Amino acid sequence: MAGLKAARARGRMGGRPKALDESQVKVAITLAEAGELTINEICEQVGCSRSTYYR
Repeated sequence: MAGLKAARARGRMGGRPKALDESQVKVAITLAEAGELTINEICEQVGCSRSTYYR
């Protein structure tokens, strides 16, 4: 636990990295709300899978 605490103090975070960053999520939401593209087209533009899009 001390090692984890020390790593967090240095700015390290454990776990799997997020599939999408905040900017990609905002783009996907904007495209979805526009309603002009299909889910597959949105996923291609953002660079994610359908399951990641729905999650």
